[in-house]
Amino acid sequence: MKTMYRKTLDFMSAPAAAGSLSAAIQQFLLFRAEEVSQATMVHLYRSLSAFAADVGDVLVVELTAGDFIAYADHLRNRYSPGTIRPVVGDLKQFASWLHQEGITADNYGRRLVKPRAVKEKHHAEESDMLTLIRRLAGTLEGLLHRDLFGALRAADDGWNYESLKTLHDLTAVMLLYESGCRAGELCNLSSHRLNKAFAQPAPAYSLVAYGKTNDRTYHVTQSTVELYRLWYEKRPFALTWAFCSWRRGGAPEKLSAPALGQMLARRCRQAGIRPFRPHSMRHAKVIRSRKLVGLELASRLVDHANIQTTRAYDYIDDGEVGVAARLTGYSGKLW
Repeated sequence: MKTMYRKTLDFMSAPAAAGSLSAAIQQFLLFRAEEVSQATMVHLYRSLSAFAADVGDVLVVELTAGDFIAYADHLRNRYSPGTIRPVVGDLKQFASWLHQEGITADNYGRRLVKPRAVKEKHHAEESDMLTLIRRLAGTLEGLLHRDLFGALRAADDGWNYESLKTLHDLTAVMLLYESGCRAGELCNLSSHRLNKAFAQPAPAYSLVAYGKTNDRTYHVTQSTVELYRLWYEKRPFALTWAFCSWRRGGAPEKLSAPALGQMLARRCRQAGIRPFRPHSMRHAKVIRSRKLVGLELASRLVDHANIQTTRAYDYIDDGEVGVAARLTGYSGKLW
């Protein structure tokens, strides 16, 4: 037998009354021991021993479908669907085995339904992202301005280490926000590639990035392009890469994905918002795009090879459900 968690081994070797629920659980665990992992055995033990403690160590032939259903309902009232789902799966396995072994007259687990796991969102709030962008942009107020023709211009003087870092970080955040590219892809962007992509005026600009899998095409607007042009103009050093990491008085290095994540977390804390990962902005891009232009175009915008991948990124929030409920609810007046 595989080495298992001590409490599991102690339970399986403890004396149990013949025909009792505990004895049946011991037999079931011994039956499963050679087929599943140690972690699965521990999970089965915890699920079934808790069930036995709840219903009492009755004779197993006295169990009914109602015992299983009542216990599952008890769990639903106390725990989240994600926590309950694997426990209900363990109960279903045990009930099925009892029936197959001829211990119970029916498979009492058939009526147990695993709760549907609530789809968790994997992105920061859109409002937090916009707060961060506005905070960084506000820090540069006085150094950037619009000329008479509406073009974004930078002051000739007044730029120090902190303001240059802010311009760099804001440009990186804007590119993540607008394009939805991955952190590694942003770090791999070269100045030459972006200068070429942004050379000619356009309603929207396409750029090609490479990183996790293959070359990917992303799209940004004039807001990001003009910021990048000012960063390229003001950066205090020449470097192959569009974005870099440097400390006061130190030499610049190519920006890494971990350093990008640390920068984003630091800027979030400075803005008084909960830190989020760079990849959260890719998720948010999908959700924002799906709401505005549909899932198919959202998939194109983040250059997913399969729309199913994009669908996995998507998340319907409570606000959308509330709007849908109002639109599809009763629209008349009762009195």
